[in-house]
Amino acid sequence: MREMRRLFALAGTLTAALVVTTEAHADDDWAFLPVFRIALGPAIHVAPEREKHVELGLDLTAGFAAMPTESFAGPIVNPELGYSFDSLGIHAFNLTCGVGFGTPLAALLYHPRLIVGTLDGEAAVGMRNSLTFHALADLGSIEIGHQFVSIDGELHHDIRVMFGVNPLGFVYIVSAATDFLR
Repeated sequence: MREMRRLFALAGTLTAALVVTTEAHADDDWAFLPVFRIALGPAIHVAPEREKHVELGLDLTAGFAAMPTESFAGPIVNPELGYSFDSLGIHAFNLTCGVGFGTPLAALLYHPRLIVGTLDGEAAVGMRNSLTFHALADLGSIEIGHQFVSIDGELHHDIRVMFGVNPLGFVYIVSAATDFLR
């Protein structure tokens, strides 16, 4: 429980800094969209054989998305740090730097996620490779990916379909609308 409080404190501090950053860089060539994403969806376990079933997957991540403001569409960089849970029992931190192309309205990104955590006291280390579609200043997202995690020398594979909500996308929309109306 203590780790969760630390994670939320870190996420809150990062979020506050990102909100200030978004406003401070409103006139620059890059837009910074704050991210505090909550994503839920099925984790479809495919290996090992004894674990072939569907579990609930949950991600809580904080970070930002940076994109150029001068072009219609351009490159996007999206670093995030967060917590991953799988009702199989995996508790883990995840770290990613998504890269892709799009606009604040719609973007497609590749997210390679490093997964480090535990399952029943055993170390769990792995990676999730996914494609994510972000819409409406990242108010909503859909992530489809393959995750593999080594636990006690055995590889566990699953397919993730995560549906995310980023309430801080609303902060970006309000900031952009305010700048537009000036």
